[in-house]
Amino acid sequence: MEHNQELPESEISALDEKADLLYQFVGLYYDYAMEQKDYGTGEKTCMAEAHILKTIAAHPGVTVTEIARQFNRTKSFVSQTVKRLCEMGFVERVSSRRDARVAELYPTEKGLALDRAHRRYDAHEVAATFEELAQYCTREEIETFFRVVAAYREILVS
Repeated sequence: MEHNQELPESEISALDEKADLLYQFVGLYYDYAMEQKDYGTGEKTCMAEAHILKTIAAHPGVTVTEIARQFNRTKSFVSQTVKRLCEMGFVERVSSRRDARVAELYPTEKGLALDRAHRRYDAHEVAATFEELAQYCTREEIETFFRVVAAYREILVS
């Protein structure tokens, strides 16, 4: 992206306000995502742990490398998260039959219970958030927001 173009001061100011709003939103959402929550099982995990567990439950035998690629995270981040999930008893590491150096990941029964609880929690939270957003935006505006988020994600990962 070319950043050498001169912009009028009024446009710089308007774009600066948008950049600040986006920065504030990302920071608040990050805090929300990292907050430890009880998704209905009596144990607390953060959103990153719950979503990585969701991937493991949906794809038993998946590897850290595959999850890192899917979430565009470092193998180190995913490995540390999986380590916590294993310590909490939600996930098991099993050496691959094809390559003993590779660990395949499997949900435990406890992990499957958390995954089910988390998916129900997310569905209720998303529905409640949509209801709150409907006080400020039309359904079409909300859908447009998610199209923009999807496009922004593509820009960031490319």
